[in-house]
Amino acid sequence: MELIICLKKTGVSLNEMKNILQLPIKEKLSSVPKLKRTLLNYKEKVISQIHELQRIVDFIDAKLKKVETLFRQQ
Repeated sequence: MELIICLKKTGVSLNEMKNILQLPIKEKLSSVPKLKRTLLNYKEKVISQIHELQRIVDFIDAKLKKVETLFRQQ
């Protein structure tokens, strides 16, 4: 259940979840290379989302510190 919640929170589609959950998830990762690859790919996606969210937080912080408008002056 925890895996499903994690997948859902990061925007994994129902079809992708179905594909993941059809793999033998109770086996050791070393015995199911496809599951290990899938989880590594999922991890990379989550790391990418974290970096993108951090860029957004940095942008908001910069705007709050400079007390500027949200858009660049032209």
